[in-house]
Amino acid sequence: MDELDQLIARADASEHTDPVTGIANRARATLELERTVELAERHRRPLSAVRIDVVMGASDAGGRDELLQSVARHLAVALRLPDLPARWTENGFLILLPETVLAGARVVAARLCATAELTGSAIGAASLERRRGEDAAAFAERLDAAGD
Repeated sequence: MDELDQLIARADASEHTDPVTGIANRARATLELERTVELAERHRRPLSAVRIDVVMGASDAGGRDELLQSVARHLAVALRLPDLPARWTENGFLILLPETVLAGARVVAARLCATAELTGSAIGAASLERRRGEDAAAFAERLDAAGD
C-alpha cells in the first residue's frame, strides 16, 4: 500500500470513528443501521438495538471523556462480533444487535448496566426491536426517542 492509499484509508477511518471513544460514530452507525435494516427486512430476520445513556454526575464533569472511553472499551469487549457499538449522542451509545429479538436485547442491556455499576458508572438502557416493514430512518427516530 503506497502513501496515498494509507492517507485515504486513515481519512476514511477517521470519518467513521468517534475521536473520543475510538468506536464507530453516528455516521457509521447510521450507515450500518441502513444496511442491517435492509438485510433484516429482506431475509425476515430480527434486528434489535440497545440505546445506552451514561449518567454524568457533577463530579464526572472533568472526567467525562475518560468515563465515555471506559464505557466504549467495555462495549468493545462485551459484545458479539456482529454487534456494533457506536457513539450515538454526546453521552449516549447505540448497540446494533443483528439476529437478536427484543428479549435478547434486554438481556444484553441488563448485563451492560450491571457491569457499569461495578465500574462505578451509571447508565440507563432502552431496548428496541425493529418492527417488520420499519425503515432505518423510523427505527433511528425511535432510538433517539428512547434516550429522551
